[in-house]
Order: sequence, then structure tokens, then C-alpha cells
Amino acid sequence: MTLTDEDLQNLPGNGEGIDPDNPGQYEELLEDLQGNILNSHGRDYSVYLFLQFKPDRTDMAKQWIRDFAQKYVKSAKQQADSARCYREQCINGGVFSNFFLSRKG
Repeated sequence: MTLTDEDLQNLPGNGEGIDPDNPGQYEELLEDLQGNILNSHGRDYSVYLFLQFKPDRTDMAKQWIRDFAQKYVKSAKQQADSARCYREQCINGGVFSNFFLSRKG
């Protein structure tokens, strides 16, 4: 789901943003949007790993990215669910991973 300029001007909650507990029309977006975009992951520490992919191995790089994302990257919905479990039951949400590409990436 792509947000239009009109969507951005008319977000629910009188400008307070999308409520993950009651996303309404934005449920599909929260399931498809990478976590840490709408809200911080809330951890006290971060570790950054910078990778460079070889231009002659794009198929291998794409497969690695796909595998990494499916295994480790949480959606905004999963992030909200983990945060709620932590607040309500003190259940640790585990490692939170993101994947970003540079402009050239």
C-alpha cells in the first residue's frame, strides 16, 4: 500500500498517527512496512553492520537480502505487537533488525 499526499495529510487520530492496535485501513501497510519507521525500536543499544555487495554477484546479493529480511526484519505490526507484549507481560521482543540500502544500493 502506497500512501498518497492526501493520505499523509489525513492520518487518523487527529495527527497522532496510525494506532497499531486499531489500524483500520492501514493494517496492510503496517504488515508490509519495515519496523522502526513509524516508531523507534526502543532498545538501549544498537549495533550497525555495513556491507558492500560485489557488482558481479547481484543474484547472490539479492538472495542474501531476501533471506535476511524474511528471517530477521520485523514489520511495523510485529514491532507493535512485541512492544505491547513487553509492556503488558515483560516479554523480551528479542533482537530487532532493519535493512537499509544506500542511494546507489
